Amino acid sequence: MTAISRPTSDELDRFAEQSLVRPYDGIPGLAPDRLVRHLRKSLRSVAEQHDVSMLLHNGPNGSSAIGVLQDLPWDTECLGFGCAKMDFFLGAGGTDDDRSNGSATIVESVLQLARDKGYQLVSSKCPADLPIPVYSMEAAGFRLMDCELTLVYTGDRADLTGLPSGGVRIESVRNRAIPGIAAIGDYFGRTRFHADRNISKELADGLWRKSVANACKDRADEVFVAFDGARPVGLVSCLDDRLSASSLGHPVRSLFHVGVLPEFQGKGVGSALIQSALRGSDNVAAIRVETQSTNNGALALYRKFAFRIVSSHYSFHCWI
Repeated sequence: MTAISRPTSDELDRFAEQSLVRPYDGIPGLAPDRLVRHLRKSLRSVAEQHDVSMLLHNGPNGSSAIGVLQDLPWDTECLGFGCAKMDFFLGAGGTDDDRSNGSATIVESVLQLARDKGYQLVSSKCPADLPIPVYSMEAAGFRLMDCELTLVYTGDRADLTGLPSGGVRIESVRNRAIPGIAAIGDYFGRTRFHADRNISKELADGLWRKSVANACKDRADEVFVAFDGARPVGLVSCLDDRLSASSLGHPVRSLFHVGVLPEFQGKGVGSALIQSALRGSDNVAAIRVETQSTNNGALALYRKFAFRIVSSHYSFHCWI
């Protein structure tokens, strides 16, 4: 006997206890019970948002899965067509067949919701070590765009001394428009948007130009910008998951928009930016960053600063 329904708060709490994947799994020093608490709060928070549809699948032998469809208005504005994302959570109960059937059911149900709402592109990420939802997504029409790695800082920030400045000036920026900063967005060319043949390079570049500019204005919690004179030549933006603070003691910080203009690469600018971001990240539970598995330059930079790989995930697009 299976059922699809909108989950109650009690059902979300029970599901959090048995979910196979939780945000920030694998990060050293984060206790499992706190990760369960964070997932519980995250699911409840998402369910309360007006632009979200959440479905729970209860299957035989205690199997369960949750699918979330969330509107992406900023992507829609930048790309010119309706965009949404699907988040997927698989419970530990039941047999492999139970979980496979539940996964397929929830993916198809979420996609039908997306069709009903008129979306054209649905994106989703799936842990690389969970083959069942990967198969379900591919069977439903999702296509692989990228494989991304999550790395976590494992070093001691007190040791961050003596590195070259790269010949540039690093400034911490908040809520400030910076002339010329958007040009750095043209060099984020390995993203899932660039990998999708249905999205032109012009559209993908434009999205990242706007994203970089908006980060400096008000979208990021902090931005570290490298200047050559008055010209911005690189940046690292920082995004804090404030919801995680109540469960983990401090927010988890993600480094985002890590980029340097080509003519300044290989000169220590990237190192100076990462060092500044790490030294400026006080009172956080962890510092993480994501990059493409094929971006060897970025991986070498992060490893230089004691970042270690803790997980990997596939990035999918589905056109409907």
